Amino acid sequence: MVRSIAVLALGALLAVAVPAAGAATPDVSSCFNGTCTIAVSGPVDIPLDGRAGPTVLSVVGVTSYAVAVSIKGGPNGGSVSMTGVGGRMAFGSDRARITTSVRSIQGGVAVLDISTTVR
Repeated sequence: MVRSIAVLALGALLAVAVPAAGAATPDVSSCFNGTCTIAVSGPVDIPLDGRAGPTVLSVVGVTSYAVAVSIKGGPNGGSVSMTGVGGRMAFGSDRARITTSVRSIQGGVAVLDISTTVR
């Protein structure tokens, strides 16, 4: 069973699908260095090595048309961004930048490309 919650992101109130208890959690370990492709269907924390500032990239929610992401740690901790398919979200510091691109959203699953660029 999937339930919905409301999320306020960038001034827009969204209904976000939240997977039922026991739903598969994506393997986030390959994203630690800030470069990976990952499929997500709901809230998940993705630990990062911190070289771009943030130490956690959190997927706040996935809708049928958008993904909301926040960061924790670093100088911009607490920033939230939301975008749809083909869109990009960037967070970072003077040392590096983490870019999250939404490759696709289908059936409640978003495929994200996460990359880190050292400056």
